Amino acid sequence: MKLTAIVCSEIKQPNGRIQLFPFGRFYPSDGRPEGKGGWYVDDTNGYALADKINQSTVKMMIDYEHQTLFIAQNGRGNPAAGWIAHAEYISGEGLFADVEWTDKASAQIKDKEYRYISPYFYTDDNGKVLDVINAALTNRPALHELHEAIATSQLYQHQQEDKPMLKLLQALFDLPDASEEVIKEKLTALSAEKTKAGIALSAVYSELATQQQKAVALSAQEPDPTKYVALSEMKAVQDELRQLKESVVTDKVEKMVEVALSEGTLLPAQKEWAVKLGKVNLQALSDYLSVAPKHNLGEKQAKGDPNGQKVALSAEDKCVAKMLGLTEEEFIKNKELGA
Repeated sequence: MKLTAIVCSEIKQPNGRIQLFPFGRFYPSDGRPEGKGGWYVDDTNGYALADKINQSTVKMMIDYEHQTLFIAQNGRGNPAAGWIAHAEYISGEGLFADVEWTDKASAQIKDKEYRYISPYFYTDDNGKVLDVINAALTNRPALHELHEAIATSQLYQHQQEDKPMLKLLQALFDLPDASEEVIKEKLTALSAEKTKAGIALSAVYSELATQQQKAVALSAQEPDPTKYVALSEMKAVQDELRQLKESVVTDKVEKMVEVALSEGTLLPAQKEWAVKLGKVNLQALSDYLSVAPKHNLGEKQAKGDPNGQKVALSAEDKCVAKMLGLTEEEFIKNKELGA
């Protein structure tokens, strides 16, 4: 196993993202013997390297010029320039990391005092990177094809310049300061609505214009009187029909009550009750009159004895009194009034 420190990446995003290794096999530009065959990071080891960094209980430090290796020689200590917060391997691109820079290191990067990063790592005899020990800020890059550092205050500007599509989407959604995550949420929601509506996003505005034109055309048209009736006219017709129905029912009830009184199936005292019942439920009144017994109101059916005492009603009269909810005395009195 070989232990190697080499500059292989410029810092792309201080307090953001850096590249630790490129994808595939890479070589040092300084001609060092141990790098003659080159080293490599690919799908066989890239994911494992990122996982090992992320699973460590101690954050990986980024120092200055690999000073951690020379503490015993110069006694200067090894102050941190930053700490790796999260590593990510991207197939076809390499190993990257999110970095938390110190204020001092961020200012130095901004002022171009430091511009590159150098990982310190182990490899096997074939050049496969097995482990990353730490990384360092440096100005002596061994790999020249990677990106230059960006200071914190420059980060947003460079991100925007590198992402013209984000700017276009921000303008489309009228969200000039929205992050990529917010825009992604908006696009996901819009995609779901497109599935429901069945209209492609590119056709939304033309479809909206078409619908607006139809609405304007409809609002300008006069309604066809043969197909539409005004609400006020409909209500007037309904009121007339209701009044007519009530009038017909009232006439029918009054005739039924008059006939029943003349035939003796209703007593005069029942007239008001019968009229009310008929207006509410004509069928109920008809059913009652069809079974009510007839009375001869011209004859007294409750006769007194020689001493003026009342005698019992006939069985038929008792039945009628019970149906009417009258006492025998009230029934006799009503019959006398109607005699």
